[in-house]
Amino acid sequence: MRIALKIAYDGTKFHGFAIQPKVRTIEGEISRYLQKISKEKKTQKIKIQSASRTDQGVSAKGNIVVFDINTSFKETIYPLQTKLRDIWIRGATQVSEEFNPRYAHKRWYRYYLPDKSIESYQLKQAGHLFQGEHNFTNYTKDTTKNPCLKIDKITITHKKNFYLIDITAQRFLWNQVRRMVAAMEKMGKNKINPATIEKTLNDSCHHKSFGIAPPEYLMLMDVQYKNMTFTPFNKAQKNIENITQYYHMRALMFENMAETPKS
Repeated sequence: MRIALKIAYDGTKFHGFAIQPKVRTIEGEISRYLQKISKEKKTQKIKIQSASRTDQGVSAKGNIVVFDINTSFKETIYPLQTKLRDIWIRGATQVSEEFNPRYAHKRWYRYYLPDKSIESYQLKQAGHLFQGEHNFTNYTKDTTKNPCLKIDKITITHKKNFYLIDITAQRFLWNQVRRMVAAMEKMGKNKINPATIEKTLNDSCHHKSFGIAPPEYLMLMDVQYKNMTFTPFNKAQKNIENITQYYHMRALMFENMAETPKS
């Protein structure tokens, strides 16, 4: 049986997604517990495919993992969700043997950019420059993939002390979103102008890097496939709500700590 899971996770708790020796990773944790649940011989590793191998520090609300296992749907999902820590199963479905999560219809990332010293109009203008089809050679170090792709949409909203930058496309290059955000931030702070960004997108021979934004502020919001739905798991929602309440409390504590003492 091939099963697809929609998972959320706190990327700051792991050393990236892909399995690495002697460190805790998202793929490693899922694989380790599936091995215990499976009836396969312990020497036979369970291989996991994913829609996105997020970098260390990057979190997800809706990444997709797929694996083959010889236990039933119920025997697999319910024990797994009780064992995982800092990873939450938000949904699951059975898929065909040919299904590959890499071939998604759409991916959606959100970056939480602190709004300090950033002009809203300039930031939104920078986002507009990245929409459409471009050559993103200057926004990745991966030379093995085709750098020409289409950014479907970039929307920017403001919430509390952050700009929420939502970016959707069928696929992305390694580090592309964080490098785009770094360029957008520089334009939002009037350190570069629109022509500078345009040149990096239209002239692949013009090599320019604007740096890379921190991974802790990036989240993979969702990965979508045509004609595919997931059975939701309410336990994950309740667990995330409890953690949200805890962090809201901690944020309030530190806000109070930062207040200027009364004389």
